[in-house]
Amino acid sequence: MRYESAPAPPTSSRWSHDIKSAYVQFWRGVFERRAPQSIAAVETALGAELKQGNATREVPDELLAALTKAYREAVVIKEPSSK
Repeated sequence: MRYESAPAPPTSSRWSHDIKSAYVQFWRGVFERRAPQSIAAVETALGAELKQGNATREVPDELLAALTKAYREAVVIKEPSSK
């Protein structure tokens, strides 16, 4: 099973499955839009730069904590209103 690492509206979730093992896939554009302040912490915990579609099968506590903070940041960011 894989899922987008940063929160996105339910209509844009990317759920799929991989019969071999679980992994987390990252989408930098989602982080840039939804949790830009969390990018550095996630990259540090990941040990790699966030890119479009890179993934990891290892999710240590540090990465899980960084992703939790990113999620919390993302839920308070509002979409720009059209005027």
